[in-house]
Amino acid sequence: MFNKDIAESYINKLLNHYKIKVVSWSKTDCGRAWITSKEVKIPKPTNLMRFCIALHEIGHIVEDATKSKMKLYQSEYKAEQFAIREAKSLGFDTTEYEKNARGYVTMCIAKGHARKLNLDKIEPHIKDFCGIDFETWKGKKVFVSNWRKELNIEIKN
Repeated sequence: MFNKDIAESYINKLLNHYKIKVVSWSKTDCGRAWITSKEVKIPKPTNLMRFCIALHEIGHIVEDATKSKMKLYQSEYKAEQFAIREAKSLGFDTTEYEKNARGYVTMCIAKGHARKLNLDKIEPHIKDFCGIDFETWKGKKVFVSNWRKELNIEIKN
């Protein structure tokens, strides 16, 4: 069961520990992280989804994707794993969030695919996380939509 007070306290603890500044509180279920300046725009953790989104953005800074040459999907995967791990550590059920996270990482892979990402180089653990047979995408145009609700993947020749 989600507990807003625990979530808010945990977000504040992470922000203080990692010296991350909130530049603004998002009014929607989205966020943004500026890794080098250690700043985030995150939603108030009023429900589990918003809490996990805040964790995701903090995860970008904690995992510091700028230290390597990660592709977008890899950076987003790492931030999603951080959010899921931290929420689970507090005993929260992340089932619904994980569904959204898989859709989001899949959408990032589709963006990369449109820009000639070599699908064979996607790490097996990320393929497993997404649960998608990326072989069916080869040589085709792929459109991913509705990743926050019921993932819709359209493959065209």
